[in-house]
Amino acid sequence: LAFLPAALILGLASWTLRGVPHLSPQAMQDSLLDHSPRATQGGLVSEFLGVYMSVGVKSWVIAAELACLFCAGTALQCAGVLEMRATGFPAAVMGATSVPAGFLQAITSRWGGRMSTTPSRRIALMVVCPLILASGLTCTFAAAHFERDSVVLPIVIALGLTTATIGVVDAPSISMMG
Repeated sequence: LAFLPAALILGLASWTLRGVPHLSPQAMQDSLLDHSPRATQGGLVSEFLGVYMSVGVKSWVIAAELACLFCAGTALQCAGVLEMRATGFPAAVMGATSVPAGFLQAITSRWGGRMSTTPSRRIALMVVCPLILASGLTCTFAAAHFERDSVVLPIVIALGLTTATIGVVDAPSISMMG
């Protein structure tokens, strides 16, 4: 019974991955990295940051947006656990708060991939989704401020909003890097 959530998530991930087209490793490597002598002259920096250096400023903006979203999700999870611990919730409740967020990210990743079919849609998703996240988090924590007894629900909603945004933004960010 303890492995049931992990088995469900594994099944959902397997089902989601069936929709991903198969690419050869050589095609993926050629599309991500620039192997010209110009790209390898910079040494260690260009070896690890070659994709960002070859794509340009756009890749740095995308990386900064993704880093902010991942940091927001991690910060919300840490703050949520600390708040629940201070309130006296058991560890099982603390761990269960992130389960809906994982399901949301799996669902919204597929949706984000389907929505990012044109360059204008990719840009719109990359701009609009963080704005929706910001307004959603503002509303969630404003509501939590007025209803002091509710601790777990705002944390679950905040984690869900953050991971859903990461899920939607992930596909357009990958396709915009090329």
